[in-house]
Amino acid sequence: MAGATVSGGVAADLSRLFDPRTIAVVGASEDPARNVARSMQATRWAGFTGRLLPVNPRHRTVFGLPCAPSIGALSAPIDVVMAFVGPDRLLDVYRECRGAGFFIAVGDLVPKGAPDGDRLAAELHDLAGRGWPRIVGPQCVGVVSPTTGAAATISTAVDETGLPRGPVGIISQSGGIVSALVERARKIGGGFSHLVSSGGEFDLTTLDYLRFMLDDEATRVVGIYAETLPDYPAFLALARRARELGKPILLLQPGRSLAGAAAALSHSGRIVGDRQVKEAAYRRSGVVVVDDVDDLLVAAMLLSRHRVRPGTGVGVCSLSGGYAAAFGDRIVDHGLAAATFSPATIERIRAETNQKNPANPIDAGGRGRPRAGYLDVARTLEIMDADPGVGATIYAETLFSYMEDIVEVLPAFVRGAAKPHLTCWQAGPMVEPVLAALRREGVLTCMEPHTALSAVRALYDHAERATPGPSPVAPSPTLAAADGALGEDAARALLRTYAVPFVAERTAPTAADVASAAAGLRVPVVLKGDLPGCLHKTEAGLVAAGIADPSGLAGAAAAMAARTPGIAGFRIQEMVGGGIEMMVGIKIDPEVGPALLLGFGGIYAEAMGPPAVEMAPLDRATAGAMIDRVDRSGILAGYRGRHLARERLVDLLVAAGSLAAAEWPRLREADLNPVIVTADAAVAVDIVVVARPS
Repeated sequence: MAGATVSGGVAADLSRLFDPRTIAVVGASEDPARNVARSMQATRWAGFTGRLLPVNPRHRTVFGLPCAPSIGALSAPIDVVMAFVGPDRLLDVYRECRGAGFFIAVGDLVPKGAPDGDRLAAELHDLAGRGWPRIVGPQCVGVVSPTTGAAATISTAVDETGLPRGPVGIISQSGGIVSALVERARKIGGGFSHLVSSGGEFDLTTLDYLRFMLDDEATRVVGIYAETLPDYPAFLALARRARELGKPILLLQPGRSLAGAAAALSHSGRIVGDRQVKEAAYRRSGVVVVDDVDDLLVAAMLLSRHRVRPGTGVGVCSLSGGYAAAFGDRIVDHGLAAATFSPATIERIRAETNQKNPANPIDAGGRGRPRAGYLDVARTLEIMDADPGVGATIYAETLFSYMEDIVEVLPAFVRGAAKPHLTCWQAGPMVEPVLAALRREGVLTCMEPHTALSAVRALYDHAERATPGPSPVAPSPTLAAADGALGEDAARALLRTYAVPFVAERTAPTAADVASAAAGLRVPVVLKGDLPGCLHKTEAGLVAAGIADPSGLAGAAAAMAARTPGIAGFRIQEMVGGGIEMMVGIKIDPEVGPALLLGFGGIYAEAMGPPAVEMAPLDRATAGAMIDRVDRSGILAGYRGRHLARERLVDLLVAAGSLAAAEWPRLREADLNPVIVTADAAVAVDIVVVARPS
């Protein structure tokens, strides 16, 4: 059954919700001051062709329709009930609805602060799906379905102009977001198959609506606004199914909290929060994260029409040289690449347009004849569209003379273009008639560079989503009996199991033993004291570096032991020089699993930006992409003539990812900090591993 969901063992077909034949309105009224009156009008404005059934014992007719005194007095089967009654009466109304399909609760289900509120809520849960209707909400604006003409909603965005119809399905925990998207679609363009305000999700959840939309033929892209998700593993499984079906999921999720990071013992655990881990899980499963309502709308419209080829760049054209230059900066700011034109493309632009030295973004203005510029725009876009290195085109514009003439040529280009196109025209009310004309001709438009470039970024994010990593290996017994921070020997044994490389070292039980223990190590060496419970040795004065001879080593150990009582032993490590310090960490999100993070360490930590985060395990391609995201300046590729062992760092990341994937049910966090990358190696130096309490 398409769109089936289960509660209490009973399947519910959501097609009755989005394509109802009957909608009963309890508390029906023509009073314009009440939501119910507007709701009944919205149902008509949306083009609903089924039966609207008013229910109110105080009226015989409402808006010319016969009004029943109660739900029980209705003889027709009821698909959807909208109840405009207070929470003190709602349960009584709900009990009358046995046999109905769905119950939309626009307000509270039970009275706030009621002493028996928990009992009432439990009764509603028990009845839902057991012969009584499934519940949408509470605190929601209802359901709007432009595809079917159904509207059971209090949204003020549904008016006499009808509903913008298109291939995008919307699921939102915020009713205001639903209304905003409908209104913005009228402004920007595009339309929807179905929109549902899920509200408090007492019964039906985002996942139920998502299952329906994945099976729905009218929906090609799903946009979701969700502050939280009821079951992250189930959501990610649905996202992987959506990827197989070719239906992109766009997610707008507010709150970039670092919840959980404050309690981390490892350094990497403190700088990456739960949000970054979840976004890595989304990326692994093909979900595209967006930043605001317009990003969600425009990206959805683009993805409903086009896909983009990975590895390509963006081609931009403008009649304003200044705006073209400024737009080029914004491309970089949004993590996009301006396309590098092929020699054939450059030659065509020179020969067929006004540009003699074409650079991307292209300034197509300055021809001299004021009405000729728009012809150069259209031709330039056509030439860029044919370049295999161009993945998408943008016409970026401000005001110019005879701007209405662009309507004569731009829609024809868009209809024939092989690749995605978006027009960004940053101006005021004077340009609105031109934009409206372009939208009527099917040209996607917006007025802000951020919106345009965020939407194009979503195209590339969808195309470049990470492929699933290799299957995890079986866990080792090391963590089985552990609780809290592992001792250094146990931590190294765990890393050794997964072939994670670390620096050559020796151990000594006392200060008197360090010189003999260090025999065979290359000098200089680093001396570290093992103090039980101390995870960060440098801050505790337990590290002495650059020791070149046995006497110096013995003296440093004796001084460290005298200064810090309780040292349980010493560790002598070869000092790795001539490399770059990196940081590799493992962070566990109990809802989505283990993530690996990579960032610069040491003096580069603050200057090089945030770490890259990916879910474990990793394949080599994903590990390499992490390095590329972190090392945008090319330090590892060759800095002042130094070429470092990038592939050895890839090996280390893959090994650490295998450890994380196998051990995460018992692992809380781990830190390899620093990892030093030299010309021929990448090795962990300090290691922190914290087990989850058994």
